[in-house]
Amino acid sequence: MDPYLTIAESHSPDWELPFDKTSYYQEIAEYWQDKYAELFGQKLEFESEY
Repeated sequence: MDPYLTIAESHSPDWELPFDKTSYYQEIAEYWQDKYAELFGQKLEFESEY
């Protein structure tokens, strides 16, 4: 298992994409839009820069 841990901890650019090259921004925005709608009963609108 140790060789795999070494690879995982190396933070190789081959495996780690820049934030703007992932779907994280959209996923986070959708999560908070849903949470807002759940709490306040209305959809939260905002402009996305991505």
